[in-house]
Amino acid sequence: NPLLDLSDLEAPYAPSAADAKEEGPLNELLVGLLGASGLPAMDKNPLTGQASSDPYAKLKVGTRVRCSSVKEKDTEPCWYERLRIPADELSTLLEVDFMDDDPPEDGKKPRSRPSSPESLPDRNSPRDGADGADEEDEEDEEDRQGPADLMGRVRIALAPLKSRQPKRAWYQLEDLKGLKGQNGRVELILKWVHNPSLVGEPLALDPEETEDGLADVAINDLRKFGNRLPNELHVTVVRALHLPALGNPQKKGRPKLPPGAPPSSDPFVRLTVPG
Repeated sequence: NPLLDLSDLEAPYAPSAADAKEEGPLNELLVGLLGASGLPAMDKNPLTGQASSDPYAKLKVGTRVRCSSVKEKDTEPCWYERLRIPADELSTLLEVDFMDDDPPEDGKKPRSRPSSPESLPDRNSPRDGADGADEEDEEDEEDRQGPADLMGRVRIALAPLKSRQPKRAWYQLEDLKGLKGQNGRVELILKWVHNPSLVGEPLALDPEETEDGLADVAINDLRKFGNRLPNELHVTVVRALHLPALGNPQKKGRPKLPPGAPPSSDPFVRLTVPG
């Protein structure tokens, strides 16, 4: 079955002149989800007394989320699924949570997650990388599913993948307290690549921000102000990563959160130029 063939993910990165399009900045993480072993049994059949789980994998890089299909009643699942998740060069961590799928609660939408690899290419095809698409992924994960129990998780640093070479390995899963041993392990293929389809059009500049415009401004400033020294610094704050959670989720004035919600923060930036 060609859908189960992930051999291309393990192909060494060897760029050539013909592959110049692959030389752009890293912007997508390819994940081959092969299988897991020793996952905990989360559900017990009251009639037979047998315990099992319905596992699926939830991948997260920053705010971007992708999910695998669900393997019903299987604690030794095999997926051989390919997932793609946007990840630029500032990304530092891949989080993989293994969840036990439960029936949706009343009022919840049924799961749309595929149950077999045949439907995966459409769901996991390259996305345009727009923030809106990722917000929809988050909503799909939160709104479509009923309660899901965490079976185990692994956090993988992305820095070793900057060489663009693939990595295939088994990873031990941790519990919520970060302890290893009873939560099983997972086999993954990871490869960080440049996907040209995720590169958006450059932002249009105002006329005065172009090279010619800046040159005209410089000439006009020289005529107007002579050789006076610069006296203003323009700064654009783009984004921040991995800020500490310092606030109380139940703090007065914050939107009401569910009991036990983790702490967060309301960051702002203060710029100071000494002197």
